[in-house]
Amino acid sequence: MPRPLQVLLIASALGGLAPSTPADVVYATSGPFGGPFGVIGFDVFAQQSVGVRFVPTQNYRLDRIKVWLMDNSGGSHPLVTLEVRADQTSGGISIPSTIVRESWTFPIAAVGWVPQQETVQSSARPILEAGVRTWIVARSRSSAGMNPVWNWASQGAGFVATTNGSPEAWQPGGFGAVVSVVVEGTPWSPPSPDLNGDGVVGGADLTILLAAWGACPPTGDCVADLVENGQVDGADLAALLAAWS
Repeated sequence: MPRPLQVLLIASALGGLAPSTPADVVYATSGPFGGPFGVIGFDVFAQQSVGVRFVPTQNYRLDRIKVWLMDNSGGSHPLVTLEVRADQTSGGISIPSTIVRESWTFPIAAVGWVPQQETVQSSARPILEAGVRTWIVARSRSSAGMNPVWNWASQGAGFVATTNGSPEAWQPGGFGAVVSVVVEGTPWSPPSPDLNGDGVVGGADLTILLAAWGACPPTGDCVADLVENGQVDGADLAALLAAWS
């Protein structure tokens, strides 16, 4: 049955779905097909969110995320929210933090237990730092039995955590069955804090940074935006002072 027009409009407005362009694979598991247990996964509903952790081997800017999802609702295309989150440690255990670096909400395409791969395109393009734990979290307001299902990968293992209720109370799943996910990005190097190009990071560079303080112009160069967040602020000042020479 064709998907209702209003569902497609929600996907366009909220999902961040877009055609893919070539990018490097930052982290990937296998697809959901061919595993010893068949096509199964973690339920994602109002009482349970699911997160998978990865650690980039170099610095990237996020391009897109691909996940395999199927449907417990029988065809109502329940909404799911994907989030890129920072890591935190609670009781010596690594879990997703409450810091959301980017998110997308969209209706899943799958009908029943026939997995479909969903792709979300990053517009914020947050930096995925080398050696820094990062989480992809899926959550939904759907009720149990009417919810999206995040498929397990047919091969491989990774660190997964689940949570029940609100506020979040994450339970580490450990290095067992892992969800099907692909994270793609573009290699990234931070801009040079030597803003005037004289080979020294010093007072002249500080003067340039302070003169550019505030939001970057919509067009043109913003050389003092060292952390590339669209504005020149305390984070850029800290980056310059850390490189002072």
